[in-house]
Amino acid sequence: MKKIISLILTLMLTFMMSVSGFAETNATTTTVNGETITTEVIQDDALYRIVETSDSSGTYMTKFNKTTNEVSVFKEGELQQSEVITPKDPSSPTSDPPVTKDSPSYVTGPTDSGTYTEKGTDYWFDLYYKVSFYENDTVGWTISLSDAAYPYYKETSTNRDDLENFREAVNTAETKEDTVIATAGAAVASLYAGVLSSGLTGGTSVIVGVLLAIGGGLTAAIAGFEAFDANRDAEYYYYRLKS
Repeated sequence: MKKIISLILTLMLTFMMSVSGFAETNATTTTVNGETITTEVIQDDALYRIVETSDSSGTYMTKFNKTTNEVSVFKEGELQQSEVITPKDPSSPTSDPPVTKDSPSYVTGPTDSGTYTEKGTDYWFDLYYKVSFYENDTVGWTISLSDAAYPYYKETSTNRDDLENFREAVNTAETKEDTVIATAGAAVASLYAGVLSSGLTGGTSVIVGVLLAIGGGLTAAIAGFEAFDANRDAEYYYYRLKS
């Protein structure tokens, strides 16, 4: 009888261990910028929020100190980088009136001029563009990158694509920043802006992990990464135009 009871207890323990081995986690796998990454919030209390992320480059653990705003990124247990994040105000800047057919600078323009008549300024990176129209269908661009000088370019067949791509990058950055504010709130957005203007570097998994550790959900973290990625695109086209 004792042997039977012992056998039953052993089987029950084995079953319980098997069930716990297949317990669900909060890990989420998604594709960001063509990279498949897995994210999981493994701790979230009054002091710390800790996130684990992984992609083809490895597995990372990001620790965010809610009291000091310090972000620490580890890979395989070794500290890779650490930064204290200074929040940056992500509020919308005051915009100039858009260029229209009634504006003094507008004399005549291309038939699709409605797609150009906008001024763009993103919140986090100080990207800027403004398009003006002049006589003889001349299009002029004023652009800026991170409070740098505001060079003026007359649009030509040679530089048109780079100017349009710069404009698209600014628009994307601003749209993604709006998504962060809408889904995570202004306080988290200001920390995101601080991260993306800090010295923290890394691939998709690292940046998404840092943003997710700071706060908000995965949607906000991915949008923050996409804003960061759009800024890198804008930098690329800005310097192409300067060369």
